[in-house]
Amino acid sequence: MIVERFGQLPEAALTPAVAIVGAGAVGIALAVQLARSGLTVTVIEGGPARPPVDYRPANAASSSGLPHIGLLGGRMKALGGTTRLWGGQLMAFGANDLAAETYRGKPGWPITADQLREATAKALALLRIPPELQNGAAVHRSASGIGPQLDSALELAIAAWLPQPDFAQLFARELAELPGLTVLTGHRAVDFVVREPGEYAAVQVRSNQGERGQIRPGAVVLANGTFELVGTLLRLAQRDDCSIEGKAHVGQWFIDHLHAIGGTIGKLDQARLGNISDAVFRSGHKFTVKLKLSEQLQNEAAVPNVAAMVLPPLGLRELLRDLVGLARRSGSAAAHLGVFQTLAMLGPLTWRYLVKRRGPSLLGGQAFLGIEIEQVVCRASRISLDPADPERLVLHWALDGAAEMRGVRLFCEAVRDYLARERLGDLEIDPRILEEDPEFLKEAHDAYHQMGGARMAESAEQGVVDSQLKVFGTRNLYVLGAAAFPSGSFANPTLTALALSVRLAEHLQRVVRQ
Repeated sequence: MIVERFGQLPEAALTPAVAIVGAGAVGIALAVQLARSGLTVTVIEGGPARPPVDYRPANAASSSGLPHIGLLGGRMKALGGTTRLWGGQLMAFGANDLAAETYRGKPGWPITADQLREATAKALALLRIPPELQNGAAVHRSASGIGPQLDSALELAIAAWLPQPDFAQLFARELAELPGLTVLTGHRAVDFVVREPGEYAAVQVRSNQGERGQIRPGAVVLANGTFELVGTLLRLAQRDDCSIEGKAHVGQWFIDHLHAIGGTIGKLDQARLGNISDAVFRSGHKFTVKLKLSEQLQNEAAVPNVAAMVLPPLGLRELLRDLVGLARRSGSAAAHLGVFQTLAMLGPLTWRYLVKRRGPSLLGGQAFLGIEIEQVVCRASRISLDPADPERLVLHWALDGAAEMRGVRLFCEAVRDYLARERLGDLEIDPRILEEDPEFLKEAHDAYHQMGGARMAESAEQGVVDSQLKVFGTRNLYVLGAAAFPSGSFANPTLTALALSVRLAEHLQRVVRQ
């Protein structure tokens, strides 16, 4: 059930087996899994049940590093979280993404590729992706006749897209009807009661109207998005009784993905190139195609991952197709917000996605290589609290630069050579890429994929949480979401974060008692 007042909570919701802070993608996914297993769950969401059209003021924060659009524009505080804005892209991390030292200084993940693969399959099932559609490479191969390995330097990576990306709608029935599951909206988790070192006994909540209350769970899971989650840990780390052993890493190692235009493709063989790069539609699901640096070349060169989409010129057909997609996306939300409110909320993001990323030349016979770059883990990139206002976050987004640019050059050269050899088109690479000039990255922008700040590790000397996402030094405090990622791949982080929710649900079912 979903309630807006603390006094409406049923008695069992005051002492649940698990309290989850945040009703975004991973918070909702975890809550549904736990409730299905028979555990009582209370989800605490600081935002309203219906998202506001102007959601940005609630994201007020400061930036002292590179410009980061997603800090203000890429987050939503409401039931459903940022899935209210999200397009629904699902792409799994691979073995290379979890491995240590694929580039210098990259930490490894304290879980295996097989463990993540198993959890990812369960996450896709949770999202109601049919088994026959869970292998995107097979779906694309059946439509195009092309396998994922193009040559020794290039591979294809396939992303599936949820027909209904808004988790407040996707799981609407479960949120309203699952026994033992209660969602309290419009209440922030403002403090935590520590019974003894390492054991968090209660979560204190406060509504926007000043109403206060206390929830006393068996375990607490912070799932309130990378920025807010890290802010919560930073404030806890200032307390003498917090018992967070890895506090030196809290807020450190923030990463995002970089998007930029790597070059233009002329002399197109549109039919043949489109056979490789165009989206595939199967049983109401969309699958999009990216070129990516092969694991072989990535390992040989010790560079971060790089991928790209071939972006066609924005002709009338492409514009109409994508606007129809927006209308469908808006339709599900319009029943709750109204068509014009929904378009006002999603319109700016859509304009940026459809138009701005193609650069100034929108029409004509050229395509664009829209590259997506894995950010190298960088100590200087961090989230902190404003000394003058501990409730306000400060992001210092910083890059290594040199390592990213070497990977970009190798990738773009591989794409150029492949297109020329197959007579698919001529790629003219931005000269700054060929020179590995880090100034090129100043024109790149973030992808709204905030990761890091509470990373998983083998020990508190290396990170904040263990392989089960439990905060080092605590008995019952967990972190869930992309904040726990030790590194970032090039892929959208949502599916991997949902896979971590599967692992955490299974762990909590074993260790938490009613």
